[in-house]
Amino acid sequence: GGYYVTFADPASNDFSIVIAKISHGHAPCVRPKFPDEAVAPEGATFRLAAGMEDVKTLAVWRSNYENEAEYLFQHEEDIKLVNGTFSIAIGLGDHITVSTVRTATRGNPGKIPASNASFP
Repeated sequence: GGYYVTFADPASNDFSIVIAKISHGHAPCVRPKFPDEAVAPEGATFRLAAGMEDVKTLAVWRSNYENEAEYLFQHEEDIKLVNGTFSIAIGLGDHITVSTVRTATRGNPGKIPASNASFP
């Protein structure tokens, strides 16, 4: 199983494509449940829509949730587009963001503020 989704900002022409490759064993909370099928690494090729010819490279961040100790939100080398097309290898458990946005960083939530909230 796997999926991708694109988030676009029409005001700035920035966009991000989020790609995920999830195994059956790591998706127990997904609804509806994933079918019990073999999932393997694969490659994917994406072609940008007409009118996006100015995009020459895309930033890449990758996490892997099959083996969390391996890497989380790791910045990788930019992908170069050829004729509006790029290809990417997708490993089992990968969560990849490919984006025109170059200001992203690995977050640090810092100290959690005190709360006086009371819950029923």
